[in-house]
Amino acid sequence: MRTRKILCMILSALLLLACGGCSPSEEDKKFDELTKTSSALSASSQAEVPAEKELSGKLRIMADMEFDRTGVSAQAKGFMKLHPNVEIEVEYGLDVSDEAGSAESYYAKVDQYLQRIATRVMGGDPPDVLVSGIFPVEKYTASGLLTDLYPLMEADGIKRSEFFENILGLYEHDGSLYVLPGSFTVSACMLNRDALSAAGVEEPETVDYAFLSDTYEATKQSSAMPTLKSLDVGQIMGKNTLDGLEYPLYMDFEGKAASFTSPEFITYLEKTGRNDTTVTVLDGFSNADIQGDGSNPVGDYFVTPNDSLAVITALDPQKMIWMEPTDEGATGLIPLANSQGQVCATSSECMAIPVGSENKELAWEFVKFCMDGTAGFPIRKSACENELRKVYAYNDGDIEKAEAFIAKAAARPLGDQKFIEIIRSDLGDYYDRGLLSAEACARKLQDKAEMYLNE
Repeated sequence: MRTRKILCMILSALLLLACGGCSPSEEDKKFDELTKTSSALSASSQAEVPAEKELSGKLRIMADMEFDRTGVSAQAKGFMKLHPNVEIEVEYGLDVSDEAGSAESYYAKVDQYLQRIATRVMGGDPPDVLVSGIFPVEKYTASGLLTDLYPLMEADGIKRSEFFENILGLYEHDGSLYVLPGSFTVSACMLNRDALSAAGVEEPETVDYAFLSDTYEATKQSSAMPTLKSLDVGQIMGKNTLDGLEYPLYMDFEGKAASFTSPEFITYLEKTGRNDTTVTVLDGFSNADIQGDGSNPVGDYFVTPNDSLAVITALDPQKMIWMEPTDEGATGLIPLANSQGQVCATSSECMAIPVGSENKELAWEFVKFCMDGTAGFPIRKSACENELRKVYAYNDGDIEKAEAFIAKAAARPLGDQKFIEIIRSDLGDYYDRGLLSAEACARKLQDKAEMYLNE
């Protein structure tokens, strides 16, 4: 359990892919059930399709962790069952066996893992397939080290229109697709209606950091709601919870330039530096189980706000039940955007084929098999609809609302864990220890970003 909490912290810059209104124990239970159901559905649907050609050979796959959200182990077993003459070796880059490990130790392991990926990919001994949610997509897509997947799709008659094209577009580079997200989630939050009323603001169409910060300040000053304690409580979050959404606006990976010293970013630091984040999910938004008909494999539950403004989460199949208000005190899910109004989507199972793969044809067959991912909405529209109907028993109206929500996604949060680790101490000096002013923190981030972008 402790391991999963720490891994959620590691992935927080990827847009808080995890727990929303569930307590950790409930989330693990619901996730395990979801993974089993989704994997079984994917494997069974794939197995029903006769193989067009006999495949054989050995594949080497590198993935983040053995029980991560990618479902690589189940996908590898399903592929080998369909193709008995194929052998798949999965190498997991992160050791999650140390249940007592600290957050710092896991950040160190992430850094070592990313270095091992770079050494393998650039050193002539790459895996045939890389499946990851934390490797620096921005750098690798511009590196020339990965295979463009669009020509492979076209050669097999796979049309881009079969996919959520706005999500594919987030992973393109110069018209090419070097990384395919098997599935994705969309940034979202829920707001405390009493807090909105106390602040005198209407429910917005999208929420960004300025709305959260300003509404929080207005609510604290209102006598109508004196007990409001915290801005967000998705997990135990820091004041820089939304950095993953904002940072891409100030980093130009192609031009190798940064703009963290801009007035806009300094304002971001100042506003978020005022936020209090002192309570956990159980103090702020509580979730209560209700008796349902059992048709939803992730459970029947709702979220009730107590003394926090918002819960920051992500829309995925299991959280579609929150798209409409489930309690009079909470709004339904609202798209969460960066300060330019762009709603973000991200994936924890990005698939890539290094150009140095020894078995590129077989690697592509495996990627095709895994297109219908299990860690969010499958990237292929038909697979997504199939999962929402068969696994979750959602109806046409539910699916239309989810597709409209997905269509708003127009940006991708920063997933570069190496850069986040580089600047973590500076952010701590500003947000937690008060050793830096906003301007001084921005300058440190600017200097480190310029060095990192030009490595």
